[in-house]
Amino acid sequence: MQGFKEIIERYIDANGISRAEVMTRMGKQPQAWSKLVQDAKWPVAVAVCDAIGFDLERALSELLNGKPETTGFIECPNCHTVWKIKVEEG
Repeated sequence: MQGFKEIIERYIDANGISRAEVMTRMGKQPQAWSKLVQDAKWPVAVAVCDAIGFDLERALSELLNGKPETTGFIECPNCHTVWKIKVEEG
């Protein structure tokens, strides 16, 4: 299982954000990244997520409740066949 550090580092790499930039946004020294996130407590995790624009509330909600989904129906105007569709957000 991946830890918080690995997940967040993968996210910031994918979004082109440097670790130093994240630390600057948090008002901390850029060199302290590894120590800060290695065994991050909840307030630190929230601060890091806020600094990088990661919606922690939504991620936890999806983890616990599943992704939001919408179910609907589409009817063909010619043959009147009805299809049920399910759209997942994400």
